[in-house]
Amino acid sequence: MIQVKQIEVLEILESAASDQWGIITTAQAQREGITRLQLGRLADKGVLTRVQRGIYLLPSSQYGLLADIRIAWVSLDAGQFPDERWEGEDAIIVSHESAALIHQLGDLIPKKMIFSSTARKQTSQDGIYIYNNRDISSRDISNVDGLPVASVELTVADLAKKKIEFNYLASVVVDALRKENIRLKDIAEYLNEAAHSYGFSSGRQLVLACQEEAEADDDREEKVDRYLSTQGWNLSTPDIANIVKGMGTVSASAQMANIIRNAGVISTPDIANIVKGMGTVSASAQMANIIRNAGVISTPDIANIVKGMGTVSASAQMANIAKGMGAAGISGNLDNSNTKQPKEKTKKTGKEPSSGSLPSPSEQVHKQPKITDSKNGKKEKP
Repeated sequence: MIQVKQIEVLEILESAASDQWGIITTAQAQREGITRLQLGRLADKGVLTRVQRGIYLLPSSQYGLLADIRIAWVSLDAGQFPDERWEGEDAIIVSHESAALIHQLGDLIPKKMIFSSTARKQTSQDGIYIYNNRDISSRDISNVDGLPVASVELTVADLAKKKIEFNYLASVVVDALRKENIRLKDIAEYLNEAAHSYGFSSGRQLVLACQEEAEADDDREEKVDRYLSTQGWNLSTPDIANIVKGMGTVSASAQMANIIRNAGVISTPDIANIVKGMGTVSASAQMANIIRNAGVISTPDIANIVKGMGTVSASAQMANIAKGMGAAGISGNLDNSNTKQPKEKTKKTGKEPSSGSLPSPSEQVHKQPKITDSKNGKKEKP
């Protein structure tokens, strides 16, 4: 049972941490006259939760999406309280991918919690990265439930300066423009500096290209969903989830959009036939293995494979690849497709397939080319 004196200690701590989400540090507690020993005793009894060295959660602490980021922010200046940090000259704010996560921009998943500091700030914590000595104006700092976060506009600009992939930037920009009080003119101004990195002369051109990219992706996904639903095929949510999980950090929708855009010959019915033509093999597992095991194979590479197979339809080729690789599996063979493939030998029949009627997977007469072994050079995403 908690003694009366310990209850008083807890009340002091709750009052001190009322503006920082029920988080208290040893340094802050000592400023309130609470000793390390008293904190240790409350933690031993389960009244406080020790989350890391010198940082405790009180019974009133708030759990949720922002809990880890809040704890990290408090730890970066453990002796100061939030109101003191907001009024101070030096600022440490949540930024880049972490800010995008808080603002719900795009679908980026940060590997570390990312902050920006107006001064030089170092930390030994592995899960935190800090951009130092940044010039950040007060208008570029948003107050998100007491947590200082880079504004939506600054977040978009920071990610563009990092040169993230265009399709990811497009989703970030479009989500930003859906926010209340966010104007296209302002986003374009913030993107002027990074526009040339994406091949555009102005931020406005970059914003318009991002909108076009996002709309194209939405349109393609809608067409695929509509076609699959009309055919009655059961491409379930777990299947889609497995594709995403198997691809790692790569967006499944972005990959499919790039394949369609680069291949040219792949239509919505082709995609549907790819899924249907794989037979008993799980489409989600096949696609996941292709991306996971292929290493250096990019979406243009996949597109070129499809286009390079001649007049045979993309759906038939992809279906036969999946069905015809045998025990080796599609993932293992595509893993070695980095090398040049030998020309395919076919029997001359005297007739060329017409462009209006391409053979289905069951009518395919071409033999699959053998793929020579080679070492894949794996590229790591920046």
